Amino acid sequence: MTAATVMTSHRLVAMANQIANNVPSREGVAEQVAHHMQQFWTPPMRRELQLLAQSEPELFDAAVLDAVALAPV
Repeated sequence: MTAATVMTSHRLVAMANQIANNVPSREGVAEQVAHHMQQFWTPPMRRELQLLAQSEPELFDAAVLDAVALAPV
């Protein structure tokens, strides 16, 4: 993995965590994040996030890990 790829990958993690932290309702956060990713993220972005969630779960908000499991790639 190149430095640029790592930076881009970690930016995806930061974006996903930010979405989880900013959803308006604290109920069903994972579902809201999954819905947002389905609407606005491309399949390659979702696949990359899924791979990162498997290899570096400690980087993720718990709701994002749950959302990754809910959102098909």
